[in-house]
Amino acid sequence: MSVVLSGVKAWLIRFSESLRHDLKGHGVRVLAVAPGFTRTPGAAGIPVPHWLWLEVDQVVDQAMKDLKRGRPVSIAGWHFKLYDQAVRHLPRRIVATMARSRKRLRG
Repeated sequence: MSVVLSGVKAWLIRFSESLRHDLKGHGVRVLAVAPGFTRTPGAAGIPVPHWLWLEVDQVVDQAMKDLKRGRPVSIAGWHFKLYDQAVRHLPRRIVATMARSRKRLRG
């Protein structure tokens, strides 16, 4: 399931960026929000370390700041921002190791 979810997330970000470009001249702003592990009723019971969780207000506040700044994607939480940069710039072999360790974190 993790592979499918990762692919869907990547597609959604690219789709949002495309919409953002296409609708720019029409007064429509598009922002892809990557919420990470956010405390919601639907996320209850997901086995991840306490420090990874974000509160809904943190995610919303960051999204509103990023929307005002004109950013295409909003990522809340320093740890999720760091992870995002790492997977963009590190060699694929290291990123694959990170993904395997992430799976072990969840149990």
